[in-house]
Amino acid sequence: MAEHLKLKVGATYISRKTGKKIVVTAIEDGRVYFTIEGFNPISPLFLPTEKFIHLVGLDQASH
Repeated sequence: MAEHLKLKVGATYISRKTGKKIVVTAIEDGRVYFTIEGFNPISPLFLPTEKFIHLVGLDQASH
């Protein structure tokens, strides 16, 4: 599985669940940090890389 290689800082993805734009702000230590269109949290948002890949549908792109 090389989906994580498709992730790039600054890239914009669309959430499969909400349809909102998600922008990757950093990738480090197995985590993807991101922002969500129209949502301004106090602390940074992040998910483990595999969960982020599922959120934006990159795991479905190769099927």
